[in-house]
Amino acid sequence: MKNNKISDEGNTVEKQNNLLDVGHLIKVIVDKWYLVVLSLAISLLTAFFAIRYSERIYPVKASMIIHEKEETNGMDILYKNGLIEQYRNYLNEPYVIKSYPLIQRVVEELNLNITVSKEGRVKTTELYKVVPFNIVVERDSVSDSPISFLLKIETATNYSVNSIVEGENQAKLNLHFGDTFLWQNRRVKILSPDKLQIPATIGEVFQVVYTPTLRVVASYVSKLNVDWAEEGAGVINLSINGATPQKEIDFLNCLIKNYQNLDLENKGMKADRTIRFIKDQLVGITDSLRFFEQDLEKFKKSNGTSGDLNSDAERIYGQLDQLNERKSELVIRGRYFEYLKSYLKDKKEFDKLILPNSLGIKESLLEDLIAQMVKTQSEIKLYQHIEKSSNPLADRKKEQLGETYRQILVSLNSLQQNDKILLEEITKNLKQVDRLISYLPLAQRKLVSIQRNYSLQENLYVFLRQKMSEAEISKAANVTDVSVVNPAMQIGGFITPKILQSYLIAIVIGVGFPISIMLLLEILNNKIRSKEEIERYTSVPIIGVVGHKQSTDNLEILNFPQSAIAESFRLVRTNLAFFTQKLEKATILISSSVSGEGKTFTSINLASILALSEKRTLIVGADLRLPKLAQEFQLKNDIGLSNYLIGAASFDAIVQKTEFANLDLVTSGPIPPNPSELLLIGKIEEFLTQAKKIYDFIIIDTAPMAIVTDAYSMMPFVDHTVFVVRQNYTMRSFLTQLQENVDLGKVKSISILFNDVARPLNRYGYLYRYNYRYYKGYTSS
Repeated sequence: MKNNKISDEGNTVEKQNNLLDVGHLIKVIVDKWYLVVLSLAISLLTAFFAIRYSERIYPVKASMIIHEKEETNGMDILYKNGLIEQYRNYLNEPYVIKSYPLIQRVVEELNLNITVSKEGRVKTTELYKVVPFNIVVERDSVSDSPISFLLKIETATNYSVNSIVEGENQAKLNLHFGDTFLWQNRRVKILSPDKLQIPATIGEVFQVVYTPTLRVVASYVSKLNVDWAEEGAGVINLSINGATPQKEIDFLNCLIKNYQNLDLENKGMKADRTIRFIKDQLVGITDSLRFFEQDLEKFKKSNGTSGDLNSDAERIYGQLDQLNERKSELVIRGRYFEYLKSYLKDKKEFDKLILPNSLGIKESLLEDLIAQMVKTQSEIKLYQHIEKSSNPLADRKKEQLGETYRQILVSLNSLQQNDKILLEEITKNLKQVDRLISYLPLAQRKLVSIQRNYSLQENLYVFLRQKMSEAEISKAANVTDVSVVNPAMQIGGFITPKILQSYLIAIVIGVGFPISIMLLLEILNNKIRSKEEIERYTSVPIIGVVGHKQSTDNLEILNFPQSAIAESFRLVRTNLAFFTQKLEKATILISSSVSGEGKTFTSINLASILALSEKRTLIVGADLRLPKLAQEFQLKNDIGLSNYLIGAASFDAIVQKTEFANLDLVTSGPIPPNPSELLLIGKIEEFLTQAKKIYDFIIIDTAPMAIVTDAYSMMPFVDHTVFVVRQNYTMRSFLTQLQENVDLGKVKSISILFNDVARPLNRYGYLYRYNYRYYKGYTSS
């Protein structure tokens, strides 16, 4: 906004373009208080019904703790067992809890994809665990589309099914409980209702909706919140909001139960994989052991001996047994290392890998590298889950995973090389033992050879059976690391709708909407509305305020001399004396910015009030382009001012008498082709000089100042100019233009008459209302 200071004879006028008149806005709001109250009432009533019939949403919360290590009855065999002490990235757990497969288990177990609601007069309420009948919907894994229908219990044995949407291409069905019917290409069966509820449910209408499982799962995934209680803690908080608290409580409790089962399944899977690996190894070992056992039996029978060795053979066999035991361990290690290489080459899910210590292989470096690899892969999955696009952290972890993978291969090659050296050493020792065996008698040599092969296979068999037993014990002794801290429960009352917030919003909207409309109209309005606005845009003084007239007749004062408008013009007449410096005779020019602001009305009534004060008054129609005065007084316009200006008629010839005393009229006459030039030829000054000899006041009704220059041509010859401003009609820019002309000296003696004021808001308005009431009472008495 620009504020320009314009000085005029010591008075400072502030021009403000498009300035918001706060005072006027407040007055408008006060005047239209009933609109604000009505809007507020409607808004509050709307909020009341919205709150009353909107769905209540309740918060449900639960919490559980994930233990880092679960001890089981003090059995040391399990404390350091790789089958149960698997690596666990706790950052992944919230995403596991919100995973689709886990929540799908819950949805299917609780049958949450079928909802039954009872229709009310205004809203529909969902029923949960109080449905008087059972619903079975055939699921189609290929095209699982939703269905819905209305079910009405007709009798204790019959019911009807109808469409929810009117006009839907599905005929109404009348059925018996237990019947299977086809609805929207899906088979549905309604089982018998509870006999205790039959009398109460006959005639009731229920709305049944079947939603595909995956859609229900997706909705629960989106509204389920899973967060750690605090950083470093093992407690996870679960929360969900829903319209049926008991339904959400059952969902959280069932979710925790299935999460515990999933934890046990994951632990059992590692033991199962170990057991399968050991069983595969035992298949070949068992066959070999059986073969050597049969060979030993044959030897005993054929030699008629019990199979006992002499002292030398016993000593040699003891050395052989120790070497075979060490060899069997190296064989198991070799097979595991080959398994590990093959798995790393072909598999991607490293968390399903059988750990070395689950087979009794104690290699701390290898264990640490495998744990690091599993951890890194879990972190990569976490980053990819959080951010679907390329993630620099995930890329960095992939590089780290590749480096760990290479280190594991290097470690495996190193371990296999070491084991090869050990195996060669054992083989060398076995050859030395064989040399000693060669010195034994033939029967003893053969017996030691058979027992050596048998012992090797037996050591392998015993070792693997022991590890399989440990795996089976671990699986049987598994307990979940997840335990409930707080079971699911409703926390407080409903959280939506928010009653206080809703009413506050309703108040803001109810009050703000009408005020905003008024403010918008105020901002968009570029018309003059009040006396204060006139004073803001120009330093031209206001000579008077004239109210809105009810009649269509411009001869208001002549026909109604005691009206409030007549009193307003009497005040204008009084104020006019101050502007004409109490001249006995004066020439007053009446103009405005554009047509329609009431300059002709002002000219007639100002002249009329002067005539009523017994002053000889002449009205001159100087608007040569749009003459109106003749028709107002029902006189002819055949001859007038235009005739005089061109020298075609004398002064006396153009003056017409009206039917009112002391009031004469000079019409504009025929419309000339060059009105502006006529007013500039000097004849107008001659006309006014001659008129002053006869009349006390000469009122000149001229053309609008903003359209043509006629009024400016006549201003040098008049004593005062009255500029008519009409409320809610005259544009603010015209007053700015008027002030510029005053500053440039184009207009000297001028005042403003504020016309057609609906409700004056100044001292003139006070007199207006007072005199209106006074004269109203006077004329009615």
